[in-house]
Amino acid sequence: MKAADWDKNFGSDDLITLSNEERKYFCLEPLDPTWSVKTFYSKTNFHYKRTKLFFNGNRIVKTIFETKKIISGDKKVFERYIESDTCLETENQEWLVPLTARGKKKKVTPASVDNILPFGCTLTFKINYDEPSGLWVSNFRSNQELAIGERERIGRIRSNTEFKGFVADYIATCPPGYFDEVQRVKNSVHQTVKYRAGDIFRVGYDRTRYYYGLILGEVRKIDKWKELPNKHSLRSLMSVPLLIRFYDAVLPQDNLSAQELEQIPMCPLEICCDSGIIWGTHPIIGHKKIQPKDIYFHLVCTKIISEDPHNTLFTQDMFIGHGLMNQPEQYKLYIEWGFAQTELGSEQLSEQLRAFFAQYSSPHGGVRVGTISIFIDRTNEQRLKLRDFRNNLLIPESREIRNELFACLGLKPDADFDDFAKKYNGLTRDEIAIRLNKD
Repeated sequence: MKAADWDKNFGSDDLITLSNEERKYFCLEPLDPTWSVKTFYSKTNFHYKRTKLFFNGNRIVKTIFETKKIISGDKKVFERYIESDTCLETENQEWLVPLTARGKKKKVTPASVDNILPFGCTLTFKINYDEPSGLWVSNFRSNQELAIGERERIGRIRSNTEFKGFVADYIATCPPGYFDEVQRVKNSVHQTVKYRAGDIFRVGYDRTRYYYGLILGEVRKIDKWKELPNKHSLRSLMSVPLLIRFYDAVLPQDNLSAQELEQIPMCPLEICCDSGIIWGTHPIIGHKKIQPKDIYFHLVCTKIISEDPHNTLFTQDMFIGHGLMNQPEQYKLYIEWGFAQTELGSEQLSEQLRAFFAQYSSPHGGVRVGTISIFIDRTNEQRLKLRDFRNNLLIPESREIRNELFACLGLKPDADFDDFAKKYNGLTRDEIAIRLNKD
């Protein structure tokens, strides 16, 4: 493709424009007009990419990667802008100097540069045309993030003009001490944090507010419990998952004690990757002894289609939900609550239950990337749009289905966690709390 065609596709300006004054609010170094620039273009399938490498002499000091996904002629799916500060030595701007004595020099290309984590901060802005847009500022080497907030307004941005309007308002409303946080993100160093069940951590919600989470347990440790059933949903999870309950409030305080948090209700269980904890993205600010009242597991079900050892029950459930497997007429319904489980044949279910489970997929099918909550600062109506919430049979909206399921199981409508555990050889809340505190 000729350069003129690329210019027509991208335009002469970047997707978004930032002044040097604006850059400092997003942890970025100023752009020096004396730097030389090399521009690269590439295309893969529907993805068009323009890369700009900025050189101070023979050193790459800043990169801008722009990507557009365009299908069906000129229909835009998304546009992405990534600006990073870095420090990469080159030989005559042609070869990357190895970072270690054992490394080999590589040709300066967008791919070779992109494969090296930036040595400074990165701003990522993505315009989505079918869903909310997003803006993130991160230090990838220390796994720190700038808590920008403004999710709803950023989600509506569809042009550089709207982006500039947002930035102007953002700068005008920065709180005192904002640049202390900017410097913390820029200058932080990599760390590895040890954590355990009962640790309380803090998440930055925006520039002035926070929310908190409680680590209930580490799945890799629970995997070793002999009381965990072989078919249990926790055994199907990848990565390093944590069982987390977030406190259901966004607050201006940044260092609440465990005693103060006791007064705040908690969200349902979420299963998250431990990356935000182990790398210190969300700092641990306290610890408490796990209490039985803290124990919460979704009441979940999934269909047993086959006993194929290569596919877990929850993998099959996901395949059905995505239309990759046919909806079975006959199946066993696997029912799980905490560490207790049982099964019902589909012929034992009422017509209402069979119709409900035809459209149902378990919320225990995977691990959320990053240690953040999807429940915080949402109305109940918004939460009902989330699979993890609406398919938890404990929520009030599922009361009728839950009561009917309990009737099939021979349980009273008001049966609780411990009733289910005692009937189906699981652990009660007290027993789980004791085990978690020992771990």
